Formats: sequence, structure tokens, C-alpha cells
Amino acid sequence: MEDRPAPEWVRFRVGAPERPPRFAPDCAPFSTMSHVAHREPALTIMREGVLRAGLVFDESRLNTSRIRVTWLSPNYWANGFRYGNVQYTYDWPTLTAGMRAYWVEVIPYRVPACRILLTDRAVDDPVLADLTPYDPTQRDGPWWYDRATNQHYYNGNHTLEIMLERDLPLAACQTIDFVTHHRQMCSVDPGACPDRGLTAARGGAQVIAAMVARGIGAPVGLLTQRDGLAIMPKQALRIVCTQLWSDLYRMGKVCTGEIGPAHASAAALARGLLGAYARAAEGEDVQHLAALFQNKMALIHSCAMVVAEAFDITDRAALEAEEWAAA
Repeated sequence: MEDRPAPEWVRFRVGAPERPPRFAPDCAPFSTMSHVAHREPALTIMREGVLRAGLVFDESRLNTSRIRVTWLSPNYWANGFRYGNVQYTYDWPTLTAGMRAYWVEVIPYRVPACRILLTDRAVDDPVLADLTPYDPTQRDGPWWYDRATNQHYYNGNHTLEIMLERDLPLAACQTIDFVTHHRQMCSVDPGACPDRGLTAARGGAQVIAAMVARGIGAPVGLLTQRDGLAIMPKQALRIVCTQLWSDLYRMGKVCTGEIGPAHASAAALARGLLGAYARAAEGEDVQHLAALFQNKMALIHSCAMVVAEAFDITDRAALEAEEWAAA
């Protein structure tokens, strides 16, 4: 009898785990998966309240199957993500419940991308005919589930891409964070993407500004959290708001208008300015609108007021805008 060839995924198998579990390049423990999106798709997710599965358009073997998937990964890219600036994180054990895993392929990028499909289709579904079932408990591939310790691991020397065949409601998301977009690489258009190199703080500030300008909210627990009866900003929101106040502070010298924070038009003007900031943080439209405020204090206070209102934040001081306005 001929020996069966080893599965393709064996080349990317996880290494030996550390005890107690901690990060190791080839055997990294994980309990969550994240989807990272560019700014406009992220705003659509926020507005619709769901991360919708989409058709596979790249060189994948599934690009003619009409299967719809949501892309997820445990990898964190310190030099920047090629997928965008907004990161949605979900609980991994919850995502795998009732799903079966199938090996799809490895894409030979600079860092190889190992792709695994998670689906609840019947095992005899024609879409799965050419795919090989993947058992994460075997510890012979890039994702290993150690049943004895109830711990998942992945080989961080490669990219693990999970193709989840379902939509993900925003209400099931654990956290929203902001990450830096890679300077050169981009999953959409590496030659022309305007977000390349956009930092986590600036990219996040522009997303928050767009949400305020467009009237898009987010469930409590993602960007805000309950503290007793109060709703307070989470760390990710505070960080990007600091970037926003810093950018507005630098515009203070152009503020020579008549609009103060108590003016009837202050909120509408602030939302319009934030909309312009979302499109181009240092654009002329932002400068022209900022010039209508009396001074930088009026500018920053008015913008902090509409941000707090948009996210139902109880105490505006928690956004830490006061020190910038008073400087």
C-alpha cells in the first residue's frame, strides 16, 4: 500500500507550547479572533450593526464557489495591518461552536497565509467536495486545540486566516480597537490606498469623527462602558480622542469667528467640521470651518460636546478635552 502524502498544512504546524501558556512565535496561545477593516467598510459595519460575509474575490480556490465568508485572524502585525485601521475582536470558542473546519489552501505571500474554512454545511455539500476536513486537535497544522487544557494555539510565524461562513453581529463583538495601516502593503489597493501608513490614533480619530458626523453609534461595551449608572469612554476611544483634540488644538490660531460653545449653531458646526476632518484631517475645509469658532476653547469644547452626545457619554470631562481647550 502506498503511503499517503502528508497534508499541505503539516509544513506550518505549531511548535511546543510554553508552560504556563504564553506567546511563543511558533506556538502562540489565543482565545479571540479579529477582523480588521478599512475606514469606510468599518463605518458600514457600525451603521448596519453587522459584519456581513462576502464573496471571495482573490486568488483563492473558493473564488468561483459563490460561498460567502467573514475573514478573521489571531495575528497581530506590529508594523501595520494591510487590512485597514479598525479591529473587531470576537470570542473564538463561541465562533467555533457548531462549526466544522476544512483546509482550503496556503497562499504564498511573503508571509504564507494558511486558510481554514469554518462552516456548518452538511458534510456532503458539493461546495466541500474538494476540501479536506481539518482536525485542530491533531496538532499537525497551523491551528491546534489542546483539548486537555482547553487552549487554542497558532503558529505566529505564518498568517492564519479563518474563513467563517456566517455574518457576525456587532452586538457579539468583544471590543473595537484601532490599529495602524501598513505603509506599503494593502489588501485592497497597495498602489493607491489613501489609508496606507495611517496610524492607529489618526485613523481612529477620523473614524470617530465620521461616526459623529453621520450619526452612527456603537453598542455600549465596544467603545464605551458602564460605570455604575454612568457611561464612560473605553481606552481606545480616549486615545483617539486625544489625537483629535491635539489636531484641533493646532488649528486654534485660525479661530477668529463668532461661534462659542453655547451658540445655537455650535453643535451643527462641530459635526460639519468633524465630517470634514474625517475626509481629510488637515484639509482646507477643516480650517475654514474652525475659523468660524471664537477660539480654540470654543472649537474643542463644541467638538467634545457632540462626541459625548453621539456616544451617550455621561461625563464629557472623561474625554479629557478640557486640558487641550485650556492650554
